Amino acid sequence: MSLRHVLLCQLSTAPKSGYDLTVALDRSIRQFWHASHQQVYRELAKMTELGWVDFEVEQQPKKPDLKRYYVTQAGLEALSAWAGSEIPALKIKNEMLIRLLAMPQVGAAPVVASFEQELARVNALLSELSSMHSTYFKSVPPNGNPTQLAMYLSLQYGIEYWSMTARWLQQTIGLLSGPSH
Repeated sequence: MSLRHVLLCQLSTAPKSGYDLTVALDRSIRQFWHASHQQVYRELAKMTELGWVDFEVEQQPKKPDLKRYYVTQAGLEALSAWAGSEIPALKIKNEMLIRLLAMPQVGAAPVVASFEQELARVNALLSELSSMHSTYFKSVPPNGNPTQLAMYLSLQYGIEYWSMTARWLQQTIGLLSGPSH
């Protein structure tokens, strides 16, 4: 998956400026995808060259002109081809597991300290995701709206993933804090 596909998904719902896209990404999918403002604008330029998106210029008084990007037919075809293609094997890079490898050399205390910090961060994220769930999804699962269903399922994935991570951290902290460590 690339940022291009993420942007095509976001733009397929409505035209957006680069700033609007960055805000939308941060609000809707940050639990599984992050992109900087610069990355978004670089990809929009490349996607424009590919003919996947185009833009309309909106003049604003006392501000620079605003480009509102939208998906072209070629962009929808590229999105459809990608969505139906084989999903590559997930490549996991997990710093928590590498810290465990360091434990025999550095002892359990620094690893436990970093895991406790991570658990606090994960619990805060879970609280935020649960709040989003209760705010946006009164009917579970949402009926009739494919966009709402996709967001619901993505949110559920985030909640399940981070819940598993929190459980694992709690168990690991307990084991590493035991008398033999």
